[in-house]
Amino acid sequence: MTPARDRIAKILMILLGLSAAGAFAGAAATIGEFAPDRVGVEIWRMLGYLVFAGLFVLLGIFPRRLPGLWELVFFHKAGKVVLLVFVFEASDPELTIVVDSILSAVTLFCYWLTQGWRAWLPER
Repeated sequence: MTPARDRIAKILMILLGLSAAGAFAGAAATIGEFAPDRVGVEIWRMLGYLVFAGLFVLLGIFPRRLPGLWELVFFHKAGKVVLLVFVFEASDPELTIVVDSILSAVTLFCYWLTQGWRAWLPER
C-alpha cells in the first residue's frame, strides 16, 4: 500500500465514476423514447448508473474505509457478465458484456492496488 498505488486507483475509479455519470446522462436524454411499459425499468437502470458513479468515486476516495463495498461492486459487475455469458448464453458480444467485463477488471485491479480488503480490519 503506497501513495502511488492509491493515486493510480483513485484516478481509475474516478474515471469509472465519470463514465457511469455519462451513461446516466445518456439514459436520461432518451428516457422519453420508451414505451410506457418499459419506462419503470429504464428509470431503474438510469438511476443505477448514477448509483454506480457514486460508488466508484467513493471507493476511489476512501479505498479502505468502506468494508464490503469493493466486494459488492465487483459482485454486481462480474455477476452480470457471468450470468449473461454462461447462464443466458448471449450469442453475440453485447456491449453490456464488454463494458461490465472492463468495469469488473478495473475494479478488481484497484481493489488489489489499494488492498481494499483491509477495510475489514479493525482500525488501529
